[in-house]
Amino acid sequence: MFTGLAKVKHLALCFDIPNENGEELFGPLQTCCPSLESLIIFPSSQLRGLSRRERIPRSYELRFIDSDSNLRDLVSYRRDRYSDRTLKRKALRGLDTLDTLCAHSVRYADAFPSYIEKFGQNWNPTIKVCLLAKWNEYWKGWQTRYMATDRYSKGFPGEDGRIYRGFIESGLVSDVDGEILSRYEGIRELFGDL
Repeated sequence: MFTGLAKVKHLALCFDIPNENGEELFGPLQTCCPSLESLIIFPSSQLRGLSRRERIPRSYELRFIDSDSNLRDLVSYRRDRYSDRTLKRKALRGLDTLDTLCAHSVRYADAFPSYIEKFGQNWNPTIKVCLLAKWNEYWKGWQTRYMATDRYSKGFPGEDGRIYRGFIESGLVSDVDGEILSRYEGIRELFGDL
């Protein structure tokens, strides 16, 4: 089943972190991928959301966004823009999703060095916990996919006028260069004429 993985140096793994024991991931990975240099873990819900009819995007249409404080700032900024209290309350689920990912990033940062020290191996890839983003040709930016956890949500209005079921995916998270948009994204326009 894992034939050929011994040569893999960079791996993106779809993994349901909250529901699976992530700390038990290292042993099998070390066995299967002894040459691994970097590992990206992203939520499995982002792949489960793909419908059978939908075309799987090409690799150049995808990128991984670090679940760091910049991303959380952006989501907080967008949540504050909603005047409807119901939408604000539902948008908190988007923040909860990111908080969970950030917490697991910290857990991996704590667990992995102890694993390396315990087993005394030279195997030491970098590990990131990320969100999967898809290129939006209309907006010319990067947008997350399938982060919705509430199937009964009426949706959130996106900047393009469409309704998105997931709050995080209702707007862009990165610009053309891959820089995460922040709560200060309007500063460039504010001083554009100076």
